[in-house]
Amino acid sequence: MDFSEIFKDSLNYPFNNYRKFLAFGLLLIIIDLIWYFVADVFDISFELGALLFLSGLLITFLLGFVIDGYLLSVLRSTIDYDEDIPKISFFKNLVDGLKVLIVNIVYYVFALFFVIIAAFLSGFIGSLMKIFEIIGANPDMNPDSLGSLVPYDLVYGLGLGFWITLLVFLIIMIIFSFVIVIARARLAETNEIEEAINIHHVLSDIKEIGIINYIIWAILLILISFVIIAILAFALASISFIPQFGQIIALIIQSLLIVPFLNLFLNRAIGLLYISKDN
Repeated sequence: MDFSEIFKDSLNYPFNNYRKFLAFGLLLIIIDLIWYFVADVFDISFELGALLFLSGLLITFLLGFVIDGYLLSVLRSTIDYDEDIPKISFFKNLVDGLKVLIVNIVYYVFALFFVIIAAFLSGFIGSLMKIFEIIGANPDMNPDSLGSLVPYDLVYGLGLGFWITLLVFLIIMIIFSFVIVIARARLAETNEIEEAINIHHVLSDIKEIGIINYIIWAILLILISFVIIAILAFALASISFIPQFGQIIALIIQSLLIVPFLNLFLNRAIGLLYISKDN
C-alpha cells in the first residue's frame, strides 16, 4: 500500500473543483451562522429567539443528514475512481444521510450491548444496585452518612468495576470505529444498508486491506490531521483577535474552508484505503 500516494491525493482532492468545494462549505456556514446569531436574537426578543432556535434545530438536523449523505457520495465517487468532487444533490444526499444514521445506530447498539455485558461481568452493575438498595432501605439517611452504611468492599468493587467497564468501553469504541469506517465504505459502494451491516463482509474487507496497513493508515491520518488542525487553529486564533469582526471572519473561514477541506480529505482517504484491497 502506497501511503504517500493516498495522502498526497487526499490533500490535493479538495482543490480539484473550487466551486463544488465552496458549495459544500456553504452548507456548513449556514448552520454555524444560525447558531452564532441565536444568542444575540434572544437578547432582543425571547419569542424571536425561540423561533430562530427551533428553526435552527430543524435546519441543523436536515443539513446534517445532507452533509453526511454528501460525504458518502465523496466516498462513492472515490470508490468509482472518479477524480472530481461530486456535486450536492439535496434529496439524494438527505436519503444517503439517513442510511448512514441507520448504519451508525446498528453498530453502536452492538457496541453498547458489549459494554453492558462488561458492566455486569465486572461487577459494576451489581455493586451499583446494592448501593441503591442501601439508599432505598434508608430513605431518611443523611448523605454524609452514606459512607458509613456502604461496606468498603462494595465501594471497592464499584470503583474496580467502573474502571474495567471504562477500559472495555474505550477498546470497543476503537474497534467499532474501525469497523464503521469500512461499513460506510461498503454502504457507498453497494448503496445497501444490509451490506453495510453485514459484519462478516466488513471484516473480510478489513482482512483484505490488511490490519497492519489499516492501523498504519489510521496513525498517519491522525498525525496529518493533527498538524493541519494545529496550524489552522493558530491562524484562526490570530484572526479572531481582529477588532470588531475578527470572530465572525474566523467563523466564516472555519466553516467555508477549513471544515470542508478536512471532511473531503478524510473521506477521500477512506475511499482510497478501501479500494486498495482490490490492488
